[in-house]
Amino acid sequence: MLGRRFVSSVVSVVLCGLMLGWGLSYQGCSGGSNQESTAESVTDAGSNPEAPAEGSSLQEFRIMTLNIPFFPGEINMGNHEERLKRLTELLQTAEESPHVVVLQEIWLDTMKQRIADNLKKEYPHSYLDTAQLEGLNSGLMMLSKFPIQKSGTFHYSDSFGAAETLAKKGVLGGRLELPGNKLIYVFTTHLQSSSKDEANAVKLKQLAEAKTFMETMSKDDNAPVVLAGDFNLSVEKNPETLAKAKALFPYVRDIHNPPAGKEVGGSTWGGLQGTGFLQRIDHIWILRGENVKAYSYISKIVDDKLSGHLAVFGHFDVSSW
Repeated sequence: MLGRRFVSSVVSVVLCGLMLGWGLSYQGCSGGSNQESTAESVTDAGSNPEAPAEGSSLQEFRIMTLNIPFFPGEINMGNHEERLKRLTELLQTAEESPHVVVLQEIWLDTMKQRIADNLKKEYPHSYLDTAQLEGLNSGLMMLSKFPIQKSGTFHYSDSFGAAETLAKKGVLGGRLELPGNKLIYVFTTHLQSSSKDEANAVKLKQLAEAKTFMETMSKDDNAPVVLAGDFNLSVEKNPETLAKAKALFPYVRDIHNPPAGKEVGGSTWGGLQGTGFLQRIDHIWILRGENVKAYSYISKIVDDKLSGHLAVFGHFDVSSW
């Protein structure tokens, strides 16, 4: 079994491939492969002191999604310790504290666990992809103020490009129990990168697999289903593929509708700073729940020293379901 062996024997290969795949620079390169695993980590640290009292209801449910890369070797965004501290402080002091936080590109399992540990008071429930693969797993994790009743992870079967084969991307999520006996499913994903035709075809295949996985997990009730994350599907650059992606689902609604004063043109810092194409690639979609009232917006709560992406916040009127 290879397991963690890549850390010592092929870490440079993994780093090289990932850096090239995400438009970064690194020395040295060769091939690699992945092995499917279902290993994962769930933490339930008890009740949340900030949650409404038992028997009461929650008026608004808030989700935050953020791609915040933690690569092996502190490649790309730099000092892990400083960024971990800043992320912790950000989530501890956020004015509109999200009830659920889903993160992408936490490639280091040790960093996933440290994030969860640092925020255990604010988010006593967590679910992390810690699958032991030949390379890297999906890099996905979830933090929640409310109990995660059931959870699961699915790793996609296909990818495009040598770099993408070194990380087993996927979809992760579960059913949350909100105050007032309300249920909601929250999933997060990080899809194939690149806008080449071959890459766009893989994104559609990945979303089709995610659809099957999410439908299987949520088949026992009619609670709303939400999918959030880095779709690598740009509203501005990939409109045709985006339309095909939405067509995969019987019902889908992109809830992007920023209120006055919260309009931000793109979800990556590169475009906002004029160094790249301005585009919105991070999304929050409702996949089940036609009556659910909700909206999302891009937030600059995260700066470009913490992540290349901005955060996306989703607000849900709990009384609407």
